[in-house]
Amino acid sequence: MTKSILDTITEIISDMIAERGESVPALKQDTKISDSGLDSLDIAVLVVRLEEHFGFDPFVEVLDQYPHTLGEMAELYVHI
Repeated sequence: MTKSILDTITEIISDMIAERGESVPALKQDTKISDSGLDSLDIAVLVVRLEEHFGFDPFVEVLDQYPHTLGEMAELYVHI
């Protein structure tokens, strides 16, 4: 897995949480998305921000696979 993709994801999540004035949890490859500090609306915003950054939305291509960890989410951007 390309580390820079995971770094980008964790940076965007950290920014989103910091924008709310909340403490940012430790975010690692095996962090569950549900434990990242984001709610369902935040996850939708994250996907939009990642699409803006990377230029595509892998969730359009991969409808049968939902990532459970940040590492799995990063993998979607590697393989599409």
